[in-house]
Amino acid sequence: MPIPAPLATAPPEIQAISPNDGLTIPAITQIDVVATKDVTWSNLKIVGPAGPAATTTLADGVGTSITRVFSATAIGSYTISGTMKDATNPPVSFTSHFTLFTPPPPTADNSGTTIVTNGNGTTTARLIDAPPVSRVADRNEAGAIVASNGVVSMQWPATAFKDATVIKVDPIPVTNSAALFQGASSSNNAGAGNAQSQASKAIGAIFAAGGQAVQVTATRTSDGTLVRTFDDPLEIEFPNAPAGTSP
Repeated sequence: MPIPAPLATAPPEIQAISPNDGLTIPAITQIDVVATKDVTWSNLKIVGPAGPAATTTLADGVGTSITRVFSATAIGSYTISGTMKDATNPPVSFTSHFTLFTPPPPTADNSGTTIVTNGNGTTTARLIDAPPVSRVADRNEAGAIVASNGVVSMQWPATAFKDATVIKVDPIPVTNSAALFQGASSSNNAGAGNAQSQASKAIGAIFAAGGQAVQVTATRTSDGTLVRTFDDPLEIEFPNAPAGTSP
């Protein structure tokens, strides 16, 4: 008598992970991952801001959840990845992200600057160079991400992505508006100013030094290719931009 094939079961999924995907935190001592069923955990690693050279490999485990001690101090974005395998389904890979950063106290207008006291007792508003944040946008799921300095946020509807996609939001302090435009650099101030003027005329706007820009990238988790079109719009907000400013 033939032995019946085992009943098909749903593959495991990540039920919870700490730190949460896309979260900015001031410090870290451990990571916790919870699956929807008992699994074997393997290939666990954390890649730090310096890239693959700053990879920490974590021990394998078995069970519904896994906790591993991990501490770091380097400011920047970290990627957690690993594999989980149940008794019947192929291995399932997962990825999550967090950013280590403690922004200085912001100015009252929350414009991405902080007040610094100089040696002579005077104060200066200084731009905060905040690190990027990343988060996985799953297919058919709405989501949001907030920049590490809190100045910029982005939201997307459940219909925005056809494939699982990593969203990266990197706030950029504007110290020289001409530098935001490709080819706008010059060996003298007059050249840079002309480049700014030409670019501003082309788009009908001027980027003020001391403001905030943001670079947003979307990358497919399956093959690393850039996503350049979306089924529905993504919404980028500067919730505390000074009155009179516009994108």
